[in-house]
Formats: sequence, C-alpha cells, structure tokens
Amino acid sequence: GDCFLYTNESGTRLNYCVGGEVITLCHLDRQMYMLGYVARENRVYLMDRNGAIISYKLLESILQYQTAVVRQDFDLANEILPSVPRDQYNDIARFLEAQGFKEVALQVADDPDLRFDLALQLENFQVALEIMKSQKPDKSGSSVEQQQRWKQLGDMALANGELVLAEECALYAEDFSGLLLLHTASGNRESMMKLSALALEQKRYNIAFICNFLANNLEACVDILHKAGRVAEAAFFVRTYLPSKVDSCVELWKKELPPKVGQSIANPQENPDMFPSFQIALQAEQLAASIKAKGPLPANKYAEAVSQLDLDLMEIIKTKGMPAGAAQAPVPPVKQVEPELVVKETTTASIPEPSLVPEPSPAPIPEPTDIPEPIPAPIPGPDPVQEESEPVLVDTNDDLADDDALLDDDDDEFNHAQADEVDLLNDDDDLLNDDDDLANWS
Repeated sequence: GDCFLYTNESGTRLNYCVGGEVITLCHLDRQMYMLGYVARENRVYLMDRNGAIISYKLLESILQYQTAVVRQDFDLANEILPSVPRDQYNDIARFLEAQGFKEVALQVADDPDLRFDLALQLENFQVALEIMKSQKPDKSGSSVEQQQRWKQLGDMALANGELVLAEECALYAEDFSGLLLLHTASGNRESMMKLSALALEQKRYNIAFICNFLANNLEACVDILHKAGRVAEAAFFVRTYLPSKVDSCVELWKKELPPKVGQSIANPQENPDMFPSFQIALQAEQLAASIKAKGPLPANKYAEAVSQLDLDLMEIIKTKGMPAGAAQAPVPPVKQVEPELVVKETTTASIPEPSLVPEPSPAPIPEPTDIPEPIPAPIPGPDPVQEESEPVLVDTNDDLADDDALLDDDDDEFNHAQADEVDLLNDDDDLLNDDDDLANWS
C-alpha cells in the first residue's frame, strides 16, 4: 500500500511513487496502458492500442526496501538490502538522500562522486579526503575535475577552521593563491619559500615574486623578473631596492631595445650628474643590508619593531650620516665607456679633468705710450625742440584765459538767475497784496 505504480496522463512515462518521491522507471516511445505487476517475475506489463504487450523489469526487493525506508523501519531495510543487486545501490542511495537520510546513503553508495558529494554535505572531511586520495588522475582530462574537487574540499575545510587540511587540499589542487593567503596570514616563512619553488616550476612568476618580496629576498626577485622577461621592471626594481645592481640591469635592458632607444636610457654610473641622490641610495642599501643580516624578528617582537616599519633610511643618512657599525657593501666601480659611446644626444658629455688640458700662456703686456689729448668738440647749437616749447606755453595761457572768460560768463548767468528769482518773489508779494485788498473790499 506504500508503493503506487502508474503511467502518466499522456502514457509516455512509467513512474512509481513511494514515500512521496516519484521515480521514473522508463520513458515510453508511444502511449501505453498498465496491465499489472507480477512480483515473482519482477516485471510490470503494459499494452498499447494495437494490443501489443511490453514488460519492464522492476525488482520487488527495491520496492520493499524503499517501502521500509518510508516507514523508517531500518531493521527491515537492512535485512532486505543484501537481496538488492549491487548495481542498484547508487539508485537506493539517491532515494535515501531525497528522503533526508544522507548518512545511510553515504554507507550504501558505491559511486565515488556521489559519496564525495554526500561527505561534503555531512562535513565529513576525513571520508572526503580518503575518497579523493583513492582516485588517481588519468590522461583523459579528469585531473582538471579532480583539482576542482580538491579546491572545493579545501574551501570547506578553511571555512570550518581546518587549516592543515586546507593547506593539503590547496597543494593537491595547485591553488597557489590560496597557499599564499594561508602562509602570509600565518607568517610561515619556510612554507612560503617552498611555495616559491613550486611556483617557479609551474612558471607562476607572480606568485614566486610575491613570496620572495614578502620574505625580503630582493636578489631572488630580480632573478625572477629576468626569468619572466621583465627586464625593464627589473631595472626599476633595483633602482629602488638594490641600486648597486643598476648598472648590470640597465645594460641588459639596453640589449633588448633598438640602438637609438637604448642610447636614450641614462645610467647612474655613466651619468652621475643626472642622479644626485644615487650615492645616498647606495649607503641606504648598505644600511638595509646590515639590518637584514640580523635575521627576521619573531612575531612576539612586533611591538618593539613596529616603529622601524616606516623608517626613511635615505632621510636618516642625509640628516645624521651613516650609522656606525653598518655593513659596508662594495660600491660598484664607475664603468669605463669606450669613446664612441660617450657622445650621446640625450646625455651629458663627460668633462675632461683640468690636469689634462694645457693652460694658455699669458699674452705680453704692451708698453705705455703717450695718448694725445682729445680735441674739444664744438658746442652744439640750441635744440630745435626747445624752440617749439614757447608756443606751447602761450597756448596754455590762452587756455587759462579762456577758462577765466567762461567763469565770468557763468558768474553773469548766475547773477541774472538770482535777479530773475528776486523779480519772481516781488511779483508773488504783489499778488498777495492784491488778494488782501480784494478780501478787504469784499
């Protein structure tokens, strides 16, 4: 009563339902009708419109096992399981997973991929690790899929704090970025150097460079840049961190460039006037080498060494000079350049030493001779410009006279205006008087 066998509405699919899970037994090529199920033969019989009868195999043991699981009678299920063929175990495991019994499904399943997925769902990392180690990569391209599974297991292990397992999975998956993150966070210098060697074997130069840079292996960083074909970047790197190697890196850089372009690159050894702080940079390199020779500090000394992280070595040398006891690294000698390479359009020509240039002999001093007295020049006549200045003065006086005349005219006009106002006032008085007389008469 817990299993129902049927065909769908269109009659093209044979299904059976057990425990609310619909399982497709097969797809039909035409519409079929159910006739029945014969348990002793483990077959279900169907018939089409033409009366043709077709049968499909359906094991009774599978139906009984699934029915026992739905009833959660696992004792009965375990008794029925040995009668189920081994090749049906994966189907039973998927049925158990759908019912929510993942641990039982992990025990029943035979497929490694299915067992691996079930182990990850259960966070059973030990079983997942054993499954992955039991699989050997082949030449069919499955190694890429295995690397993805290793990375998947490593991510879950890292999310659950299993750092050792996460590192092992990252090694199998060749996840160098994940390994760099782990070693950087834990400050594991030895593991970081091993990662650098692995990255160089796989030509992952970016990972190898970062590992050596964080470990303060500057010479190894220069070698990695050269192996990667980044000669220009190597020249700029040594200009900042290893100025004593600038000469060799610049020469390698010039060899990879056209001759005209290479001649435009200045070298501190050949053109010291273009690099005024280069000698101070060499001293700063010596000071950094003396600090590095003391070895890396342990993590518990961070509070004492944190003040040294932002030190400006060049500024210290400029203000206080080279500290006593600093390691004296050999200063690279000035390169002797052949005469034909000295003359450059964009570089400053070398100035010859004064001792090599002969000094010119002083010219003889002539004897003093009698200088004849100069003949006095004739007195020049009056400047014609001064003659023209007189009319200018006369014109100015005329302008003043005109201004006085205009002022007089203004005064006359003002006097006439005042007189007119007085007459108007007198007329107003007369009108008022007339008004008074008229009022008296009235």
